[in-house]
Amino acid sequence: MNLKSIVERHAVWAYFGLVFALAWGGIFLVVQTVSPSGDAASPAMIGIVALPMLLAPGLAGITLTALAEGRAGLRALWARMTHWRVDARWYLVALFVMPLAVLAILAGLALLVTPAYAPVLSLLGVAGLAAGYLEEFGWTGFATPRLLSVRGPLAAGLVLGVLWGLWHGLADYVIRGHTHGAFWPVAFALFVLAVTAWRVLMVWVYHTTQSGLVAQLMHFSYTGSLALFIPLDAISHAQDALIYVVLAVALWIGVAALALRPRRAIEPQAELSVK
Repeated sequence: MNLKSIVERHAVWAYFGLVFALAWGGIFLVVQTVSPSGDAASPAMIGIVALPMLLAPGLAGITLTALAEGRAGLRALWARMTHWRVDARWYLVALFVMPLAVLAILAGLALLVTPAYAPVLSLLGVAGLAAGYLEEFGWTGFATPRLLSVRGPLAAGLVLGVLWGLWHGLADYVIRGHTHGAFWPVAFALFVLAVTAWRVLMVWVYHTTQSGLVAQLMHFSYTGSLALFIPLDAISHAQDALIYVVLAVALWIGVAALALRPRRAIEPQAELSVK
């Protein structure tokens, strides 16, 4: 059995294996080169560690598509990721649900817990643009349609969401492990819980719209909102974790609401055809 046959038969797991290998291998290389003594991550190191994370999903998705499906597959991938003719409400969902949720959570915590939760404006939120655009060529362009071909949106979103969340583990540890200490596993578990719920919602929206562009905007909205509004310099690690507790609860309520909707309410648009 040659490599192409393996990818064709086990495309999703080949993708997950490759995307973990590329991202984590790149991070190990960065850490050993920049900080072999294992010191806390500097701002420069954080930026370098982010590069394998940004590039690995898209690179894995494009490489495996080319290997298994050739030019026709690459054209189909591009068509999925540039499909923009969808109802305007989906753009509103993609761009505004997460910022409004984060602002509401911060405002509520500022009122009920401590004024330190008052939202700020940070330029770090702009980094979400790169993550949303580049990563989704793999997560949405390659993995999501293949998972949806054998599972429903909820199951597909759960599989992809958990693995997507865990995939952040090494980078998160390098960036936050030293500062969070023994609290880091709790903080990371809450992060995974929240991003899994958001990925389920992203898969559901993609299932309905067949638009990779909308998925990219949802990814940007999630990453950008958290980086843009959370006042990290003013709150403790435990207070930061509380934000993720409330966010995870809110997002999982959203997932439950979708799961209980009539099936016809979430039927997908027709599959894209690529000539």
